[in-house]
Amino acid sequence: MDKLKEAIELIGRDIGNIEGQQASLLSQSKAYQLFPTYATLQSQMANNIQNKHLELGLDALIDTKLFNGGDRFLTSSKATENFATKEELTSLISRIEALENKN
Repeated sequence: MDKLKEAIELIGRDIGNIEGQQASLLSQSKAYQLFPTYATLQSQMANNIQNKHLELGLDALIDTKLFNGGDRFLTSSKATENFATKEELTSLISRIEALENKN
């Protein structure tokens, strides 16, 4: 019986120690002040990404690239109207070089 009483006293002392340590730990209300909820975190990340895109001009660059000269859906049949052939580029380069050599 004495051993049981001694065990209960030891358990009680351990519980007291744990309660004392918990007082110095972060409270739940303080934790919510320090760390945002998942929804808040997600919103902050989305805003940060959007602001950084605007700051770097990535949105405007992407819009310009997607615009394709007024037609967002450039098909292969329209590619000949919008893009030069390799032969046309080679001819243009040689004419530019000829003009540069004249000067």
